[in-house]
Amino acid sequence: MNEDIKSRGAINYNNYKSIDQQYISNRFSHQLQAGYNFSKKLQLASIVSYTDYKRRTKTTLHDFENGTDVLTTGAGEQDISRFHSFVFRTSLQYQVSPMLTLQPGIDINREDASGARISGSPVITDYAAFISAEIKPVSWINIRPGLRFIKNSVYDAPPVIPSINSKFILSKNLDLRLAYAYGFRSPALRELYFDFVDVNHNIVGNPNLKAEYSNSFNGSLNWTASSIKNITYSASLGGFFNDFNNQIDFALSSSGSNQYSYFNVNKAKTTGIVLENKLTWKKLDATAGFSYIGFYRQLYDDKDYIKLDSKEYLWSPELNASVSYGVDKIKTKFSLFYKYTGSKPQYVTGTNTAGLDVLYIAKTAAYHLADFTANTTLNKYITVTAGVKNIFDVNNVNNTAASSGSIHNSGGAVAISYGRSYFVGLNLQWNRKQK
Repeated sequence: MNEDIKSRGAINYNNYKSIDQQYISNRFSHQLQAGYNFSKKLQLASIVSYTDYKRRTKTTLHDFENGTDVLTTGAGEQDISRFHSFVFRTSLQYQVSPMLTLQPGIDINREDASGARISGSPVITDYAAFISAEIKPVSWINIRPGLRFIKNSVYDAPPVIPSINSKFILSKNLDLRLAYAYGFRSPALRELYFDFVDVNHNIVGNPNLKAEYSNSFNGSLNWTASSIKNITYSASLGGFFNDFNNQIDFALSSSGSNQYSYFNVNKAKTTGIVLENKLTWKKLDATAGFSYIGFYRQLYDDKDYIKLDSKEYLWSPELNASVSYGVDKIKTKFSLFYKYTGSKPQYVTGTNTAGLDVLYIAKTAAYHLADFTANTTLNKYITVTAGVKNIFDVNNVNNTAASSGSIHNSGGAVAISYGRSYFVGLNLQWNRKQK
């Protein structure tokens, strides 16, 4: 990947000069995958990858009167930032018996970085060994437990990270799925040290980030109706609960009105229900889904603020639907996708009329998104796809959060999309049968 972004600065009419910036990025990704079947019961799978990312920042002072450019000398204005990542993973799958399959393996992840905008030359390495299993004590029960053992070079990882997934076939058309997982995530180097500042971004790293820990529970009840007159219908009702400690999040930095950074949320929880439906009839496919999700967040400095309400969870709904229909006569499939995102509340900080620090609820307004596509086959080699994205031309939605810190501020707009767009794509696929 090669990217060259040029930002022309505004003219200073006192000296007819401007500060121009250029950001040149190159990323090379290399990956090798291999597998070997020792027997029907024993297989080996391995992957190794290496990514090299370099981003050069060049800042010049352009003189419009003389037509000259001079390199500036400000901090970070002439910089080369480098990131390297290495991943190695290998695993064995061994079928002990029809009732038991084991999958042990090892996993190594390494990141390093350097540059004027990087603090020092940091390196983070994760070493992990894992083992998972698939247990089928009876035909209608499937249990998949797993254990992961991690050694992190910077952060204290738990001695063991467990997970378990289970499936119970209650009847021919009905099954129940339950799962639990403990989570650990150390901050990435870019979240810790990288300052990403250009014409479109102003993001700074936070070297004080802590590792994230979580407990996740989810379950679902899935039902598939018997097919009647070419009609197939299935439905799924699920629920989840996630409990985070030191969740890594992204928000406006306190050091600058337009600067963003990463921070830890002392305590965060998400919970909700999800309903999904799918219907198929001849050439018609339709889906419809609904979710209602609650959010809870407690910052480290919540104790310093007066909370203006007693709500523990803030809730937000979401609807999605799609319908596709194929017309054989013209070898074309038409698809319409729709999503409604309900009003999303969140706690933000501000001041009241008495000048006291308060926590209050701000809301991002609800909005609708829709896409339309048509896919047609010209011949056995060529397929054409065309359509419209963001049919309703949604750009920004209102947010009642106060940009100046006062709860009496009317808020501002939140960018959702660049608006309606049109696209066309051509796909060429050539297959040659081997003798």
